[in-house]
Amino acid sequence: MAAATELLRESGSSEAECASRTDFHAILLGKKKGAGGKKRPELETLNLVCERADHFEMILPQIKTRLSDCYEKIVLTYFRSFAEELNGMEFVAVDEYDRKIIARKSSIESLFKNLNESQREYDSLKEPFFPNYLSAVDKATALMEQCLTSIDGISEEMKKWAHDDKTYPKKLWDETIAVNAERAKSTETIKKLQRKRNEMELCLIRQENQRNKVTQKQEEVKRQKLKRDNTLGRFRQNLAETKTERDKTLEELESTEKKITGRKSNSPKYFETLCARVDKLKVEVAQTVTVLEQQECEVSKTEKISVELSRNIEELEKEIQAQSSQVGVVCQ
Repeated sequence: MAAATELLRESGSSEAECASRTDFHAILLGKKKGAGGKKRPELETLNLVCERADHFEMILPQIKTRLSDCYEKIVLTYFRSFAEELNGMEFVAVDEYDRKIIARKSSIESLFKNLNESQREYDSLKEPFFPNYLSAVDKATALMEQCLTSIDGISEEMKKWAHDDKTYPKKLWDETIAVNAERAKSTETIKKLQRKRNEMELCLIRQENQRNKVTQKQEEVKRQKLKRDNTLGRFRQNLAETKTERDKTLEELESTEKKITGRKSNSPKYFETLCARVDKLKVEVAQTVTVLEQQECEVSKTEKISVELSRNIEELEKEIQAQSSQVGVVCQ
């Protein structure tokens, strides 16, 4: 700053005449060399400040424009996952690239924001160049570095994004192959399961038919048993009636024989009548005994058949339960 003040004093220029860097630089160029044409270091430093500012302010808008155009017209336009064109299909590569896009976009836009803020703050130092800019050269230099750092960051992020986009198709292709392979495997598994299900359904139908047959057989045996039980009841009733008839005949025979032995009349006719009755009753008793033997045989035979039918019903019930259990196992 002291060198700049001395320069204005030597040139006889006022601060108003040095408000712009162009005017100041022109004055500076006329005084760069001292007596004898020797270079003056302090003026060389000021010249370097001016040239650096000129160069920076010239290239910064160009770089920003190129970066902005590259970002908006190329990166945002073409470096995309195109997830909407997958019709709802889910891919790890797509999700991963989308997350990277969001992160890269956020980082780049943040760096652009920092760049614009640093540039605005730098621009606030430009006028008047003397003394405003020259009194804050260190700050201006720091703001230049901040701008360049943001530019480097934006460039690096877009390079990384470009690399991500370059590797994205292969990742998506590899995953597509893997998904198709898995889909083929799943399809084969589904076919096997369908075949297994068809086999199980056939097995169930066979077992159900077998169980229905056993159930029908059991119902038939139950009907036979009911019929036998009815017959047995009738036989038992007949047997009881025959026993009652036999007992009555025996009582009458005993009574008649007592009449013979205890008779008071010697009438031959009465005696003959009693004897004839005794003979007839004995025949009836003998016939009744024969009938009883036949009926007892029928009752015994029918009871055995009924017991056998009951056993058959129990065995068929067990078979039905076993068939039901097998159906349950197949369904599992």
